Amino acid sequence: MSDVSQGPGWWLASDGKWYPPEQAPGTPGYGDASAGTGAGPTAADPVDVYLVSNEPIANWRALLHIFMGIPHYIINYILGYLRTVLIFVSFFTVLFGKKVPGGIRDIQMMTIRYNNRYVSFTLLLNEQYPPFDFTTTPADPGGYPFVTAFHPLERLDRWRCLQPILLIPNVIVLVFVLIGAIFAYIAGWFAVLFTGKQPDGISEFLVGVGRWTTRVSAYGAYLSDQYPPFSTR
Repeated sequence: MSDVSQGPGWWLASDGKWYPPEQAPGTPGYGDASAGTGAGPTAADPVDVYLVSNEPIANWRALLHIFMGIPHYIINYILGYLRTVLIFVSFFTVLFGKKVPGGIRDIQMMTIRYNNRYVSFTLLLNEQYPPFDFTTTPADPGGYPFVTAFHPLERLDRWRCLQPILLIPNVIVLVFVLIGAIFAYIAGWFAVLFTGKQPDGISEFLVGVGRWTTRVSAYGAYLSDQYPPFSTR
C-alpha cells in the first residue's frame, strides 16, 4: 500500500491508496481481510469502482480515444434508455413487492458497468479498448482495468421506491463536481498528449467522480439502500 503508484500494475483503490498488482481485483484473496487490501465492496460498501492500474498511455491516444469510442457511445446511449425503463418498472416492483426482480437488477448492473468502462476509456484512464461485454453479474467479470462491482440487495422497504427523489440534493452537488471533472479531463488530456501519462492526482479524482456517480446510479436504480456519500472516496 502506498500514497502514490510504485510502478506498472499498481492500482488506485476506493480508500485513495495505491496497491500492488498481486492485490488487484480479480486476483486470489482480493477483498479478503487476509489480503490486507482494505478494498473491494463489502456489506458496508454495496458498490464501488476501482482503477486497477494507472499505466503510461501512448500520446496519440489523446487524439483518437473519443472517436474510437463511438461504437460504445451508441450502445451506451441505448443502454441508458433501457436502464431508465427498468428503473421505472423497479419503482412499482419495490412499491408492491419490496424487491427488484433478479433479471431486472442484473441488467441494470450491466448497463452501469458498461457505461463506466466506456467513460474510463474516453477519459484516458487506460488504453485498453472496452469489450462489447454484456455480462449480467454483480461481480465484475474481470479482464478490464476499470472495475465496477456490486453487492445488490435482495429486499427493500416499500418506502424506498422514493429513492430517486431523495437523490436530488446529491445530484445538485454532483453537477458541480462533474464540472470540475471536465477541467481535470482537459488537463489530463494535455498531459497524455505531451507526456504519455495521466497524472496520478487527476486520475485519482476522475476515478473518484466515477465512484460517486456509480453510487448515485446504483441508489437510484434500487441496487443499494445506502445513501451515496458526498465524496469521491
